[in-house]
Amino acid sequence: MRIKKILNTNAIIGEDVFGHEVLLLGSGVGFRRKPGDIVDKKLVEKNFILTDPKQMNRFEQIMGSIPPDYILITEKIIDYALNFHHMELNEAIHVSLVDHLYNAVCNLEDGVSIPNNLLSDIARFYPDEYDVGRHALLLVHQKLGYELPDDEAGFIAMHFVTAQQKEANLNAKKVIGFVREINDRILAQLNIETDKNSISYYRYMTHLKCFAQRVLQNYHYPDDSESTILQTLMEQYPREYACSKNVCEYIREKYGYNAGADEEIYLAVHLARLSHKQTQLHLWSCYDSVQQGPAFSVSDRHRERRAFCIQKNLSIRRKPTMANYNQLAQDIVRLVGGEENVISLAHCVTRLRFKLKKRSLAKTDE
Repeated sequence: MRIKKILNTNAIIGEDVFGHEVLLLGSGVGFRRKPGDIVDKKLVEKNFILTDPKQMNRFEQIMGSIPPDYILITEKIIDYALNFHHMELNEAIHVSLVDHLYNAVCNLEDGVSIPNNLLSDIARFYPDEYDVGRHALLLVHQKLGYELPDDEAGFIAMHFVTAQQKEANLNAKKVIGFVREINDRILAQLNIETDKNSISYYRYMTHLKCFAQRVLQNYHYPDDSESTILQTLMEQYPREYACSKNVCEYIREKYGYNAGADEEIYLAVHLARLSHKQTQLHLWSCYDSVQQGPAFSVSDRHRERRAFCIQKNLSIRRKPTMANYNQLAQDIVRLVGGEENVISLAHCVTRLRFKLKKRSLAKTDE
């Protein structure tokens, strides 16, 4: 790869063999170099492509006014979001986040404090993004020596919320307001206390956020709910189903959004999990597609429907066995491209996190 343009000592624009412009960052990568020189790959710490000419232009402008250390820290924060939380981000985050970090430090030096009135709601409704914000504060303190206030973790989190939205003009504050309003209404009607650290609560909150996006974008599922699931919910969990219907009716009256039977089912299942966490109730559901955005494709929704299993005085066709686990492990290895494609692996209670040699080999559509 050859150098096409030098932005500063630590940032250059290279051109690959296909003629694509690539941003290359690294200490001294542009020192005593000129356009046309071969890039010293040993000095490259980070590279990425900005396909939007506007974003590329903004990035070039930023490079002339912001110290390079901020650029490198920003990319480490983005890498953390990508690798640890597996976020799918639009490229604008490379520009908006570094600009925000620099201005946050400038405000700190000038004694300017900007309160974040939504901080508690951000931490509550967007725990993954808030974790990235907290990690960003840690990196800024470690690398630059500045201790930014906790409010900044919330502001940074919202950059990642926005960067994951397919509709750029969707107002994240409206999503937070909707989730807070509906959640308060549900908890008051069911009169239950929730464990905010539980996986059931996390999934419930994820569902509410995606529900909010569907309402605000006026997206509707094609209504093809299965009567057996609906009948089971009505019989086994009448309070939760009644609450779900009440919430959907409230949304129709206030927001003009007609939620169909599918929305009632999905919400009722989450409410049943919250209310019956101490009983023999087991609800399994495919949540990955929910976390990707406000809408499912038809195939996504059919996969989710097939994954629903409800057990309470009902027979279960599939029970966990060691053979199931062994087969699941084999399937996972196959889907990530085989053992030879795995560099490292980490896990928590709910997730496996792979570092792969070639992400293109992962079968993400299966």
